Amino acid sequence: ASNRTLAVQMAVTRSAQENPRIAGSYLLPQIGLDASYIDSDSTFGFSPAGLGEAGSTRARIGASQMIYDDARVSNWRSARHAAEGSLDELEAVRLDVLATANARFLGLARQRAMYLVEMDNLRLTEQQRQLARHRVEAGIASRSEVLFWDSQVAESRGRVLTSEAEVETANVELARAMGVDQGSMWRPVGVDEAPELFPFLDGALDPLIDDPTRGRTLRQALVATAIAHSPELAALGSLVDAQDVQASFTRRRWWLPSFFATFHYSSELSEGNVEDFPGLEDDGYAFYIAASYPLFEGGRRLGDSAQARADLEVRMRELERVAERVEQETRTAIERAEASFGRIALSFQSRDAARAILQQVQDRYAEG
Repeated sequence: ASNRTLAVQMAVTRSAQENPRIAGSYLLPQIGLDASYIDSDSTFGFSPAGLGEAGSTRARIGASQMIYDDARVSNWRSARHAAEGSLDELEAVRLDVLATANARFLGLARQRAMYLVEMDNLRLTEQQRQLARHRVEAGIASRSEVLFWDSQVAESRGRVLTSEAEVETANVELARAMGVDQGSMWRPVGVDEAPELFPFLDGALDPLIDDPTRGRTLRQALVATAIAHSPELAALGSLVDAQDVQASFTRRRWWLPSFFATFHYSSELSEGNVEDFPGLEDDGYAFYIAASYPLFEGGRRLGDSAQARADLEVRMRELERVAERVEQETRTAIERAEASFGRIALSFQSRDAARAILQQVQDRYAEG
């Protein structure tokens, strides 16, 4: 992706896709190796490799497996929901980038068209000034008429320069939206289309739109489709699911302990200052299954539970807010689409009438 916004979101998505793997790693066996040299002023000493004689070197390999830890399982489930949401968020950003590039292209086409209009106006104004000079030479007009057209030419040239600068600005905006060299020059080519070619689906929807009852049903179906397929809403839905997992965990945390199993084997690599001490073996193993439950955490469980519920409420309200915005944008787009074809046809009529009026004025002015 050349667009910087899209590139950043793709990197964020790749990072989010790793979170389930990281969270899931804590559900698998954890294996470690410890090696210690014990130096103590007493006969024995404790080390990560276990109890040993002073002056000895010991090693221990251990494995620990979580049987059930609600915190780790909930974190893994939340990470999976968040990873799914990141894919939807990437799609939402991609569509936003496409929409922005499309808007920038239309903006460039509009500015380019305005520039061509201003150039035409300048040529017409210069022709009128030249015609005024001929009229002065023929003695049928005064010098003031030439001065009037001189001022009009100056104003028209100023508008051309302004329009040219706006075309350059639109070019830069389009290049940035597309992620290409901002010095690129784009020149949209206009295509004349007849108004009858614009109706959507060859006019098949006209009877539905024109009928109030059926048109209302069609609009509701389009809104429902937009909400169901909105990647932004899907991303927020995944975040709601992820937060709901955390809120459920904080409720179970009050009564559910953690269960785990541990095995380790230790060996003495070199003997210490005491040899063959009764009850202390050079090699040995241990295996145990345990449960852990915190009795007092200074009110942290209560605070975490309240915060998780509040965060879930925030996510749900945000989901509702975005759903309302998607519905509003969809209805606005439908209204604009319904009205656009009629406005396009009227614009063609206005253009043709303006051209006819301009030709009549030019003809009359030439005739004196």
